[in-house]
Amino acid sequence: MSAGPVPAEVIDAGQRIEVERAWPGRGKLTFAGSDPRGRVRAGSVDRQGQVKLLAHAVDPKLPGLSELAAHGRLVAHRPGKRAVIAVESGFVKLTRSPVAPVVERAERGERIAAAAGLAAAAVLEHGEDRVRFSVVPGTDAHHLGGVATARSWRSWWGDFGEAWVDFAGAPTDGLPLHDAEAELAVVQRWVDRAIDFGAVDPVLARRGLAALAPVLLAAAGPVGVSHRDLHDKQVMFADAGVGILDFDTLAWGELALDQANLIEHAQLRRRQGRWSPQAAAVVERTGFDLAERLQVPAPRLAAYRWATRLRLGCVYAFRPPWRELAAQLLAEAADEAFLIDTSPNPPADREESVS
Repeated sequence: MSAGPVPAEVIDAGQRIEVERAWPGRGKLTFAGSDPRGRVRAGSVDRQGQVKLLAHAVDPKLPGLSELAAHGRLVAHRPGKRAVIAVESGFVKLTRSPVAPVVERAERGERIAAAAGLAAAAVLEHGEDRVRFSVVPGTDAHHLGGVATARSWRSWWGDFGEAWVDFAGAPTDGLPLHDAEAELAVVQRWVDRAIDFGAVDPVLARRGLAALAPVLLAAAGPVGVSHRDLHDKQVMFADAGVGILDFDTLAWGELALDQANLIEHAQLRRRQGRWSPQAAAVVERTGFDLAERLQVPAPRLAAYRWATRLRLGCVYAFRPPWRELAAQLLAEAADEAFLIDTSPNPPADREESVS
């Protein structure tokens, strides 16, 4: 396959920057990776392949970044858009976008989470271009999936499932609507961007989108509170309980979306080699069980899983380490006979690491 629009590495002053992810934009891609010292580095590449690498913690469109990073640690950087800095008292999200919606959704999400027994970051203060959050205790499930014992892993996800029923069932008044039409628009944007930058096979991508559309837009299932970006990196496990991160996309919509996202990411982690089949199966089982408890019809879960797989095929096409896997996801989602088995694989019962 072709190398794609995103360079796998960038050389700066003799140092190799490993590019981990990229975002398509108007006329160029922005990217982020890490240098040999483990620091976040970011930059852009235009359609002619010209690379512009920013210095560490420098972004002309985020003028407060350098000062914040001088007193903390830059942990995420999307050039020209936003950055996250770990500071002594929590985390600071720096953004070019208005902070009011970020604050509003974060505070609403924290209240919903607390009522469901989930820990969430509190908004400590905010300014014109930044929001400071408290720390959510624990370690994210993405990393724990490779080291946890089977007993702990099952227990944590069992606790998550109990809490998520209450989270999804919270009042939705005042939250924005994200329905199937809106989800299809998200997928279409990713398909269009991936085709535009030559990151995917355009025939497969368009075929998948055309086949998905009537299925996703069929009769809707039950609705409730939706995180909209629920996956293992957003779930925190600690001795004190379960936590949830990032309410930037908080909305109300079909309950199938979050469970589809959880299941598809679990399968993705297995295929990436991040998790064992046993670890992935526990999370898949959680998603299927939640869908059943929330009375999500199997066809709606399958439709949203299809949408998620097509979207992930486009998203990961912009991540150099995973271009081959992205092509596989896209090919699966492009199959007009695409059907997903809604029966989960049973998780391992052995008392050992699920890694």
